[in-house]
Amino acid sequence: TKEEQEEEIKKFDEAIKRTGVDAGFKYEPDDTKPIISQIFTDDLNRLWVNTPEGAPKYGMAFDIFDNHGKYLNKITTDFKAGGNIFIKNNVMYCIYQDEEELPAFFKYKIIEQ
Repeated sequence: TKEEQEEEIKKFDEAIKRTGVDAGFKYEPDDTKPIISQIFTDDLNRLWVNTPEGAPKYGMAFDIFDNHGKYLNKITTDFKAGGNIFIKNNVMYCIYQDEEELPAFFKYKIIEQ
């Protein structure tokens, strides 16, 4: 959306001011977001596909498929990735940098129904 693009430009400009470095170019965000931004498997061989479709404004959504390609579920998180995601023993570990470029750590228990 236009609001998201303006927010991206604002964050980029603020980061430039904090570092004191002017790269000599103006940041222009893409008009569209990629349909898939990450893809990985967990320790049960389920395929996790990160997509903006269905994601909350400040979060992420994952479509989950079994090892035969059958769609299982969609889950959402309350953080945006851009860092590392690792799943082990039905626990999702997520590390990323927040708006102030400070590292943040999230741990989610995956509950199957």
